[in-house]
This record gives sequence, structure tokens and C-alpha cells, in this order.
Amino acid sequence: MIHSRERALHRSAEIHTVKRDRVLAGAISLAIGFAFVVGVLGIHKWFGLARALITIALAIWIVLSDWSSRKWLGSLSRNARGLLRLGVAALIGVEIGRVVVVISQEGFVTGDAIAIVIDVIVFGYLLQGALVELRWTPGGLLLDAALRARTDDPAKALRLAARTTKLYRKWDEAWLVRAAMVGEQQGPDAQVLVLKKAHRYCPRSIDIMDFLISGLYATGASDEANALLDEYRAMFPRSSRPVLIDAANAITAGDMDTARAHLLEAQGRAEKEGDTEGLVKIARISRLMSEDDGDAGPDALGG
Repeated sequence: MIHSRERALHRSAEIHTVKRDRVLAGAISLAIGFAFVVGVLGIHKWFGLARALITIALAIWIVLSDWSSRKWLGSLSRNARGLLRLGVAALIGVEIGRVVVVISQEGFVTGDAIAIVIDVIVFGYLLQGALVELRWTPGGLLLDAALRARTDDPAKALRLAARTTKLYRKWDEAWLVRAAMVGEQQGPDAQVLVLKKAHRYCPRSIDIMDFLISGLYATGASDEANALLDEYRAMFPRSSRPVLIDAANAITAGDMDTARAHLLEAQGRAEKEGDTEGLVKIARISRLMSEDDGDAGPDALGG
């Protein structure tokens, strides 16, 4: 049974991450509001410099988070993240408008053309990400329809989820929803087949890797799971997720001391990486160890 002190540390880490992200969200909202007003009013000098720095810093932060496969302010709701991203996209839109005004007043130069091309690309990227988070896209509406039909008409829900993944093959969340529905209706073997296909289209999705490796262990494909786990470690060397799988495997083998050591290592990594979902999984496994006296395994990583 994991010590109560360790459980308290897991819970404290979760609360700390949530509070930190909420404070950051409030500060970012104020910064976006300030920068937007300064940009619309056309205030220059120090205020204009502050606006530009805020815009650049937020855009780079979001893009780097996306490229590293880490959710930006991951403990916030999707709607909150979507609205904040939309605000940053609006700041880029203001910057585009400023360049257009400069061109109209002072004439066209090559530097302005380069600046506006870069701004348009970043604006489109941020806007697309915001719409995905807010589910204001055709794919989001389709996936929402699948989730609504999940209870009353499972067959229809699965058809809608499958259609979503055919239209948006690189969307890992849609694949996860489809895999969950297949698991409910057709069993774990069919679910693993869907997750393998999802992994081909989304090879850097941490969540798909988590579910696929857990599913392979659960269906007895240990060799394949071990090979994929090695690939996982190489792809995300600082991530807590492979260590969590090691912990689950140790629990299955009945080696509780090793499992506790892996959980503590995973917690340290998750806190450094700001991996809120990883901390949630750590707490879940810890509770299972406490409540069931070790009756947990790779399946504890799902859900």
C-alpha cells in the first residue's frame, strides 16, 4: 500500500498545478486585453513595445507547447484554452492591421511583406487551434454528435466517430473517442486495432501511445508492447508516461516497492513538465494501490 504521505504529495502537486494555471490564465487575460487595446488605439513607444513583446511571447509559448506535444495550460478546460488562444490570435490580427496601415501610409517595402506573411501564417495556426479547442469546427461538431449518441444509439455514435477520423486523420482526440467506443462495443482486441491505426496517423500523440501500450499488455501482446514502450522512451525521454507504465507493470508483477519508486520518479517528471494529466494518472494508480492493495495494472493508465 502506498504511503499516505506520498498520496498527499500527489494530491498537493495536482492542486498546485491547477492553481498555477488558473493564475497564469488570469494574468494572460489581462495581458491580452491590455495589448489589444494598445494595438487598436495605435499607441506607440513603450506601450507599443509592450504590446509587441506580449504578442510575440504568447505566440511562441503556444507554438512551442504544441510542438512538444504538451498541452498549453493543460489543467484548464478546453473552452478556457480555446478562448485564450483566440485572444492571442486577435493580437496577431491587430499586428496584421498595423502592418497594413504602415504600408498604406508609407508605401510597400520588402520587410513589410515578409512581416505580414509571417503574421498571417501564425494567425491562421492560432485561429485553427482555438477553433479546435472550442469545437467550432465541422470535425468538432461531428465528434460532439458522436458523443451525444453514445448512450442512446451506440452504433450511430461509432459511425460518426469513424467518419470523423476518416475526415481528420491527424486528430488524436477523435481517434481516442473512436477507440473507446470500439472497446465498449467490440472488446479490447478490436480497440487495439483502432489504436494501431491511430498511432500510424498520430505517431507523436502521448495519449494514443498510452492507451495502445496498455491495450497491448492487456491483450497479451507483451513483446509488441515492450518494443513500443522502448520507442516511447526514446521519443519522450523526459516524460512521466513511460515511467507510469513501468509502475503499472511492476504492480502487475506484485513488486510494490519498485512500483512506488516508479511513481515517485513519474511525479517528479510530471511536475517538471507541467503534465497535469500525468499527475492525475499517478493519483489514480496510487488510489488503486491503496484501495485494492495492489490490484492495479496497465489498465489503470486508461480513462
